[in-house]
Amino acid sequence: MVIASLGFLVITLSALITSSNADTECSSICPDIYQPLCAVMGNNMQTFGNSCVLGVRNKCSGENWVVISNYACNFSIVNGRIIKKN
Repeated sequence: MVIASLGFLVITLSALITSSNADTECSSICPDIYQPLCAVMGNNMQTFGNSCVLGVRNKCSGENWVVISNYACNFSIVNGRIIKKN
């Protein structure tokens, strides 16, 4: 007779993203991997955890965030121009 015992098994493979767009629910599963992207929309700038998170945000919110860097945001928007911080 073989007795197998499982203790605690914790695996973090993904993050569930859920948002609401009008009356419909939009959800997606994105990898829980930090590969930051800096994106802009108008005069707003934001770092997204990875391209999946950014894609879900655009799809579910109807927004149009555009990637300007494959790194966390280190920029400022001054008079409509994107300027890298020192």
